[in-house]
Amino acid sequence: MSLSSSLSLFSSSKSIYSFRSLFLLFKVFTIDLFLGFLWFCRALSSQLFAPVTDTLVLHELPQFNVGNVSVISGGAVKLKFLYAKYKRSRYRFNRVYLVSSCLPRYYLGLLTYCKLFGIDIVYNQNGTGYYAWSKESTLFINFQLSLAIWSASYVFYQSKFCKKAAYSHLFHPHLFINKPSQILFNPISLPRHSELANSNSGSLLNSTDIILFVVGSHHEIQRLILPLMLIEDLIAKPLNYSFKLVIAGRIFHDIKSLIHCYAPSSSFNIELFGAYDNNNLYDIFACKKGILLHLKAYDPSPTVPVEAMSYGIPVICSATGGMPEIVDSLAGINIDIFSSNDHKSIPPLSYHDSFSDLNSYYPTVDQLKKAVFDILQNYSSYSNHASLLSRDFEASNWLLKHTLVFNNIK
Repeated sequence: MSLSSSLSLFSSSKSIYSFRSLFLLFKVFTIDLFLGFLWFCRALSSQLFAPVTDTLVLHELPQFNVGNVSVISGGAVKLKFLYAKYKRSRYRFNRVYLVSSCLPRYYLGLLTYCKLFGIDIVYNQNGTGYYAWSKESTLFINFQLSLAIWSASYVFYQSKFCKKAAYSHLFHPHLFINKPSQILFNPISLPRHSELANSNSGSLLNSTDIILFVVGSHHEIQRLILPLMLIEDLIAKPLNYSFKLVIAGRIFHDIKSLIHCYAPSSSFNIELFGAYDNNNLYDIFACKKGILLHLKAYDPSPTVPVEAMSYGIPVICSATGGMPEIVDSLAGINIDIFSSNDHKSIPPLSYHDSFSDLNSYYPTVDQLKKAVFDILQNYSSYSNHASLLSRDFEASNWLLKHTLVFNNIK
C-alpha cells in the first residue's frame, strides 16, 4: 500500500480506521485499562487471603435488578439461567463466563488475572461491529471482542452467522479459529402446559382477529416505522380480517409522533405494551392469533422470535443474520430483500457505498403484506410447526451443554 493510500485510509471519515475511530479506541481502551487495573488489585488481594475452595464457581455474571425489567435485555437475558444453577463470586472463582454483548468494563484486568492463575474462560460470541451498524465505534467494539475471544479456552457461537462474522470482522482470527467451540442458540423457558393449552384455544379472539406483534428493544426506528405503515395500509382497505398492532418493549423514539406521521388513521388499532420481562410473555402472546414482525437487519441470534414461536406465533423476518437458522420455512417467512448475493451472508466490515445505511436493508411494506397473507392462508400449520420448533431452544438443553463444558474443559 502506498503512502498516499495509507493516509487516505486513516483520514477517511467513513472508515473504521478514521482518526475519530482511533481516538475512540484510545479513549475507551484507556478507561478500560484503568478499571481493569483497579479490579485486578482487588481480585489479587482476595485471592491471597481467601482462595477458592469450591470445584466450580463462576465469575460473577453481569447483575440486573429483577425489579427493573428495562435493564434485562440483550446478552444479559440468557445469564439468568446460569444464575439459577451456579455459585458466583466477583473476585473468587475458578471459571469465567463472558458474553460478547455485555463484557464488564474491567475485562482487561479479568483477562490478565485468568492468564496469571490459569483460569479457564468460556466465551459466548454474539454479534460483531461493522460500519453500517456501529459507525466509528466499530474499531473499539471489535478490538474488545478480539481480546476476549483470543483469551478464551472454549467458545459458544450463538449461530453460524455469529461464527462467520467473528472470522470475518474480528482481528487475527488465526488466534481463535482452532479453539474448541460449538454453535448454541440462545435459550428460552418454554410455556407451561396450561399456558400452551390456553394459547392454542384462541378463546379471546375470533378467527378474523389478527395481532401483528413487534416485540423487543426498539433502538432501530425502522422496526417501528414499517409496522406502522403496514397497519395503516391494512386498516385502509376492506379485508376479511381485523388487524391490530401490539408494540411491546422499550421504545427509544417518540412513538406518538411516529404514529401520528405513519399511522394517523390506525391509532385505535395500536396497543403499546411497554417494557416487559419473561413473566409477561403470557400476557403478550397467549390466547391470541397473530404474527411476529421481527424486522431488524442482520440480527445475529435473537431470543424474541423463539419466545413467540413457543406460543404458536409464526414469524416474519428478513433473511439476514441468524434468522434463517432460527425460523425455518414452516414456522414463518424469511423475506429475501436482496436482488443479488451482495452482503447477503456477512455485511462488509468497513464503509461500502451500497451498504452505508441499514435502513435500506429492511423489507418493504408490500413484501410484509404479502408475507402476512401467505401465513394467514395456512395459519394453523405455521402455528403448530412454530410451537414444535421452539422446543429445540429449551433452556435445560442449553444448561446441560454448558455444564459439560465447565466440567470437562482441559
